[in-house]
Amino acid sequence: MRRIVSDAGYTPRTLQEADGPLAVLAFVAAGLGAALLPQQVKLLAHPGVAFRPLKPVVKVESCIAWKSDNTSKPLDRYVEMLMQSAK
Repeated sequence: MRRIVSDAGYTPRTLQEADGPLAVLAFVAAGLGAALLPQQVKLLAHPGVAFRPLKPVVKVESCIAWKSDNTSKPLDRYVEMLMQSAK
């Protein structure tokens, strides 16, 4: 992602890092900065966060793997979100 922002002429200062999109959204909502996140994160709407598309659109390859016997409902929802955003 650093290359994406540097190609746009922006040099970010990383003061804090977060583990996972919900933590990133919380930091952005708290006014600690901005973030580049996959489009499907928009489905995790968070108060105090505005989502804006990048122009030109940035496409990156992403993969997911899970155990076939995993019956987690959050996993089902996540896979569903990924499938919707891949269309």
